[in-house]
Amino acid sequence: MSISLISGSGSTVANVDPTSNGLIVQDPKTATQAGFSGMVAIRDQGSVTGTPNIGLPDITNNRRLRVSLDTPVFQDQFNYTAQNTNNWSVGNSTMTTAYTGGAMILNSGSSVAASVWNYAKTYRSFPLYTAGELVLEVRCMLSAAAQVNNACYMGIGIPGTTAAPTDGVYFQLDTTGTLRGVMNWNGTITETSPLTAPSPGVSADMMIVIDDGVAEFWINGILQGSLNSSLLAGAATPSYNAAGQVFFQIYNAASAPAFAQQIKVQNVQVTLYGLNTSKPWPHIKGGEGLNALVGQNGGTMGSTELYANSTNPTAALPTNTTAALGSGLGGNFWETATLAVNTDGIISSYQNPAGSISQTPRNLYITGLRWFSMVQTVLAGGPFVYECGLAFGHTAVSLATTEAATTKAPRKFAVGLYTLAATAAVGTPGAAFVHNFATPILVQPGEFIQTIVRNIGTIGTSGTIAHHIGFEGYWE
Repeated sequence: MSISLISGSGSTVANVDPTSNGLIVQDPKTATQAGFSGMVAIRDQGSVTGTPNIGLPDITNNRRLRVSLDTPVFQDQFNYTAQNTNNWSVGNSTMTTAYTGGAMILNSGSSVAASVWNYAKTYRSFPLYTAGELVLEVRCMLSAAAQVNNACYMGIGIPGTTAAPTDGVYFQLDTTGTLRGVMNWNGTITETSPLTAPSPGVSADMMIVIDDGVAEFWINGILQGSLNSSLLAGAATPSYNAAGQVFFQIYNAASAPAFAQQIKVQNVQVTLYGLNTSKPWPHIKGGEGLNALVGQNGGTMGSTELYANSTNPTAALPTNTTAALGSGLGGNFWETATLAVNTDGIISSYQNPAGSISQTPRNLYITGLRWFSMVQTVLAGGPFVYECGLAFGHTAVSLATTEAATTKAPRKFAVGLYTLAATAAVGTPGAAFVHNFATPILVQPGEFIQTIVRNIGTIGTSGTIAHHIGFEGYWE
């Protein structure tokens, strides 16, 4: 039986779309005839959970749609070939870790021995917020199908060695070969139903969203399962610690697996949704391990400053063409005070790594400079009148580098002047400069940044000047 819908004031018949069998409708075109429509947003179609994940937007009392900005918190791309010891702590027993093929590989040696383990965790801890979402996104893969007697974990919390993590929110591929999402509240655990594990050897996007008492587990953009802390008696937050480290953990049980399993982590991103923290960009970069004073992925780990432990520098005569006093983004530099008059001499020198396929080229932003000096060994000759400067942007260490199609001459910034008497005693202060750059100085990959001096007084015959130089800045 069919029913025709006809206008009450005429014979116009409503139309039906022959493809979808849906009623064809059209909103009124006159304002006085307009009704009201509500707005919802679909986060996930429910292809796995069975129910679409739909949310209502939030409207303020002033009739404005409430919006928020995402704040980057941490990120790492594993295109390097050695551990970034600034960001990651890596532990193991028999199993090994390697950095190759654009991934950090846990159990890189493919051990099938019983009771062996390997983990990697960030030094940084990530707090959970009650009014915002902390989101962990990881691009990774398993080398083999799930193995009985092997377990793999990935998330935010406190990893173990040959046992499950002790706290946190994470994906768990347990020793029975079952993948689940887990909410661990100081050892009290609730789990999702079994999830469909990504195919071995294929990169997958694994995402955990941790909100006020809620944890969601997404794989390749599809919501696979969710948990609520109300499922844990007495729990108000998804984890007891209310913070945790990003971690990856793999171990073999007391009975060995039949085949070796590996976790291959390609990149990691942590983002804060829903809270505008108003953090300045340099603060965000510093939190990501991108402080200018820290060595970066694929390069020399540790400090970028020349500041040897319990060791004084060896004094040297500055030159115009070499880093004779040593290389570092600031630090301690001792100058033999016999620089020729009206000659620029390099005190500190640092080259921003040019980068390579296994070292991400980064821009270096310098936001501040501190420069202090004093007489370290009594001076003879002089008097000294020193012009101090900052040279940056040149593509070779020499201050004589010229501007051409493939080379750049140094750009210079006048830092200040100071004088020293002909027989200045030990401890006599010299330079005392502090500069905060309202417009940061950009040092691009492959370029140099140097502090330089020029004696426009009288040439010295002996003595040493100690320079103590510090830079502030960040990598991007």
